[in-house]
Amino acid sequence: MPIEESEAAVLIVNDSPDALALTSVVLQQAGYRVLTAADGLEGLELAQRELPALIISDVTMPHLDGIELCRRLRQDARLSLTPILLISAYRKDTGSALEGLKAGADDYLEAPFDPPRLVAQVARLLERARVEAHYRDIVEQANDIIYTHDLEGRLTSLNAAGLLFSRRERSEELNGRHVAAVFGLDSGEAWMKECIRRLRCEGVCREESLGQNASGERRWLEFNMSLICTRDGDPVGVRGVARDITSRKQIEEQLRRSEERYRELVDNANDIVYTTDLDGHYTTCNRAGERISGYAREEVVGMKWQELIAPEQVSLASEMLLRKLAGKESVTFYEVEMVAKNGRRIPLEVNSQIIYENGQPVGVQGIARDITERKRAESLLRARFEREAESEKMRSLGQLSAGVAHNFNNALAAVLGRTQLLLRSVTDEKHRRSLEVIETATQDAAEIVRRIQTFARRAPSAQFNKVSLAGLITDAVQLTRTSWEDDAYVHNLRYEVVFTNEAGGDDHVEANATEVREVFVNLIFNALDAMPAGGRIELREMKRAAWLVVEVSDTGEGIPSEFQDRIFEPFFTTKGSQGSGLGLAVSYGIIKRHGGTIEAASAPGGGGTLFTLKFPHRQSLPESSAG
Repeated sequence: MPIEESEAAVLIVNDSPDALALTSVVLQQAGYRVLTAADGLEGLELAQRELPALIISDVTMPHLDGIELCRRLRQDARLSLTPILLISAYRKDTGSALEGLKAGADDYLEAPFDPPRLVAQVARLLERARVEAHYRDIVEQANDIIYTHDLEGRLTSLNAAGLLFSRRERSEELNGRHVAAVFGLDSGEAWMKECIRRLRCEGVCREESLGQNASGERRWLEFNMSLICTRDGDPVGVRGVARDITSRKQIEEQLRRSEERYRELVDNANDIVYTTDLDGHYTTCNRAGERISGYAREEVVGMKWQELIAPEQVSLASEMLLRKLAGKESVTFYEVEMVAKNGRRIPLEVNSQIIYENGQPVGVQGIARDITERKRAESLLRARFEREAESEKMRSLGQLSAGVAHNFNNALAAVLGRTQLLLRSVTDEKHRRSLEVIETATQDAAEIVRRIQTFARRAPSAQFNKVSLAGLITDAVQLTRTSWEDDAYVHNLRYEVVFTNEAGGDDHVEANATEVREVFVNLIFNALDAMPAGGRIELREMKRAAWLVVEVSDTGEGIPSEFQDRIFEPFFTTKGSQGSGLGLAVSYGIIKRHGGTIEAASAPGGGGTLFTLKFPHRQSLPESSAG
């Protein structure tokens, strides 16, 4: 027998001494501590004083019968849950039993009875009371509000958590009030009526509602409700658990705001922020992705990244993905070109990493930065460095050339002077011809030295005057006419040289006419050399803002691509022993000294060459002779 049963006090109330003694002996032999009372009034007083674990009462007694005793016991809060067993040898009809159960009795036993049956029934009632007390303690100690109400929404029971919420001491103070009023629900009685309707249809219901406790604090409550039904399945009420989820709601609201801030941060970023699944389909994309790609977000989501990357770079992006999946790199950085909706190629710097869920890769998240401006700046910086390097190279070559020209000029002066003295005194024709060859060669060498000095900028500074650019070009065409017209005719060749002046009469530049004329002569001769079978040379002058622009184009063989970056280098030539390599280098120096620029563009294989020269347009100086 359990210890709880052996120590439990059982109160027996019976006006029959024999029946009282018999019941006492049976229970004492079963190990129970027994209290006895001879009538109902004495039993009530003893019960209120001793608070027994179980009360056994006869039904028919003087002064206070068993049914009335049940009623009075149930009115006492301390005894309202004490199990009561009614015993009767006289009132054995069903009506009497029902009357006793309605009065608060837990069971009904007819006398005479077998002692073992009595002991079993007492043990069962005590065990049931113990179990009910256990679960009642769980309900009362629960942090959640546990309650019941009828099908009209009127409260029938409430645990300690509910009383604390309502600031009441006993649930009886609230019994009969509508649940919506007890919990201060904003949704009101209509909401509860809808919940009951759903319960009738579905059997269970889960809802959230904003309520108010007795202190006036607004609290979020989560309700889980189910129907209370009879054994026949007829609903008679509702049992519910209301959990205070205010903290959870606050956390959810903080998370929502945090997510909104994060979403705004991502959406307002200048860089493309995106995610894809492992199949390569975009799952998210921010506004920068829309702006840069030209596709709407709805168009991007669902597309594969291979559709946006330049075809020749798909293999690179695939390799980066495989490296991440293989664990070789957690984050990869690389550059690709995206093909926008309008077909424009946009250089991107991409860094991306794998998205993991429960340790498994599920997708890729990345940031792609538009580096168009950076690429442009790098190109400009690279061009600047190349120009500076070229300028430094030209300066160094100029210094070297100047030194060589100076020393070589001294030697040539001595040779030429001695040769001319000998020519005055020598009469032998054979020796004179030899001396004349030496004189001619020395004069040619002196001309080369002059070109070297011009390149090295060591020649005396020429005076600049206001001259007509069209006049200089016309002079150059006339000076070279013998080569492209007379000599060509002798060799059965045909050259066409055309000059078009689109600048009008006001095409003056501040220049040294001799030097600038030499530039155009050099360009015409170079064009003739590039067209050994004949062709067309076109010179075109035009105005562009503060510049006068001259284009010199030919229909020749073009400059090989590997030589195009070197054509302005001194001593570089593609003409073999026939060229000095100084023509374009000298021309480059002349144009630079005049504050202009010269550029070349060529299409090898018969596409011809185009030289573009720019001169600052001068309008304020008085005009001088072009000669």
